[in-house]
Amino acid sequence: MITFQDKKQTYGLGWQLFKGLKNDEFAITHSGADPGVRTIIILLPNSQRGIVLFTNSDNGMSLIKNILSQSLDLGDEIIERAQ
Repeated sequence: MITFQDKKQTYGLGWQLFKGLKNDEFAITHSGADPGVRTIIILLPNSQRGIVLFTNSDNGMSLIKNILSQSLDLGDEIIERAQ
């Protein structure tokens, strides 16, 4: 069970929450980067979906955005709100 502790906070313990997405969905995300590596995990608990992406490139975030946009109906909305 996910319990939102504070209506103003969207970030905790390295995970970011995006509430109020379309179709009454919310997303739990975590991303990371090191030289030559970019990663992201997106969980959509209400629809029981998720995606995990690892790239081996400093330019990997542009590839991640492209994949999210094409593979998740909420991908563009999550990308927009994450910036």
